[in-house]
Amino acid sequence: MFKKLTVILLTLSMILVMFPVSAFADKQLGDFTYTEADGKITITGYTGAGGDVTIPNTIDGKPVTSIGDYAFAFCSSLTSITIPGSVTNIGGGAFAWCNSLTAINVDPSNTAYSSADGVLFNIDKTTLIQYPGGKTGTEYTIPESVTSIGEGAFAGCNSLTAINVDPSNTAYSSADGVLFNIDKTTLIQYPGGKTGTEYTIPESVTSIGE
Repeated sequence: MFKKLTVILLTLSMILVMFPVSAFADKQLGDFTYTEADGKITITGYTGAGGDVTIPNTIDGKPVTSIGDYAFAFCSSLTSITIPGSVTNIGGGAFAWCNSLTAINVDPSNTAYSSADGVLFNIDKTTLIQYPGGKTGTEYTIPESVTSIGEGAFAGCNSLTAINVDPSNTAYSSADGVLFNIDKTTLIQYPGGKTGTEYTIPESVTSIGE
């Protein structure tokens, strides 16, 4: 037992020598917290006053390539955000529950992501990543091209009373403004602003999304 414990402690010591704690710690530049690995930057948080925010292409001369999970989540003062061309990865829920966010814009040079009318998609618009929580309007129609919807894509969208689906879409459908998969076996999203005090889940539903 003592020998095993010694081996474990020695292994942990070697890991700390090879990868010091400071290498994993978040750093700060202006309003952004970030981590650095292999010469690339991941934005992990935002501490600024909000408003219209543009994520930088580089920090300390290194490219900003990722936005971490929930990096801007719950930022109630954020009204719009622009994603630079350098970003190739956006984590889950990165802009969820931002109830003043009206638009997510993507630099036209970006080869991984795009936006349409302030809504965030992947480059070919097959994945709807995030609908801004503060976007004006009470209804939204998911485009024909969308075949997947990101986790938390409509989280905190309390103004939405109906999520509709383009009739030509082969992956999703809607009924009375509620979002389902195409055959209505999965209930994906009940709009946060939908009026009424009761809802009856259809007989066809066998699973309910997160």
